[in-house]
Amino acid sequence: MNAEDAEILIRCHRAGRRPDARTEKAVRFAESDTVLSRKLSEQAAFDDQVESVIHYIQPPENLRQRLAEISAKVAGKRKLLHHAILPALVGVLVLLGIVVFFVMDRRANFEGREAVQALIVKTGKANSVEFEPVTAPAGQMSDWFYMHGFDGYSLPVELGPLPATFARVFKSDNGPVAQFAVEKREMIVHVFRVGDFGVDLPHGETWRTFEHEGWAAALRRHGGNCYLLAFRGSKAEMDTYLQSLSKP
Repeated sequence: MNAEDAEILIRCHRAGRRPDARTEKAVRFAESDTVLSRKLSEQAAFDDQVESVIHYIQPPENLRQRLAEISAKVAGKRKLLHHAILPALVGVLVLLGIVVFFVMDRRANFEGREAVQALIVKTGKANSVEFEPVTAPAGQMSDWFYMHGFDGYSLPVELGPLPATFARVFKSDNGPVAQFAVEKREMIVHVFRVGDFGVDLPHGETWRTFEHEGWAAALRRHGGNCYLLAFRGSKAEMDTYLQSLSKP
């Protein structure tokens, strides 16, 4: 068996189920191969996530009662409704839950997330002396950042009015990052080039929010720049804050 055949067959493997002879042979081959072993582990993790979603979904408590009321109005079809419609509705709920899970998981696990998380951690370790005091609307600081080594600074319209109180150009391993603090929310806003951090997000998409080590974060791309908001708190708090921003 070669690596190509093994990669195809391991897709049929499911933990807790006895595989057929060819699949079992493919699994043993994959366990001895660095690349295939990683893919097998990723597949097992994915299967566990899907299983968790399926077990998490529960039909409404009154679903049986409501179906019984419907069946009572249709003479001679009670048995059909009980044995066919209920499983069908539950199946639809499961499918909807899986679709939602896939969408949310895709949004949460974007390419470049590890680099963004590392930036949040480094910013959290910074102290106030590393920033310079400023007094200006954030949208009017392009010259300030240019003079400090960050070219191409810009902001989404809703961030422009934010009152910047401290700022700096942070020289990260990936590339320069323009940062300014917003005192009211104790928030740090980061502006960096998409290519420097390997972030792959659709242009103009809405904010993606997530949590990392006690930080609430929101990320968005516009053109060649990415914008990262971060403060101590929860994802729900960040969602609420984003809703409070003035819209263009």
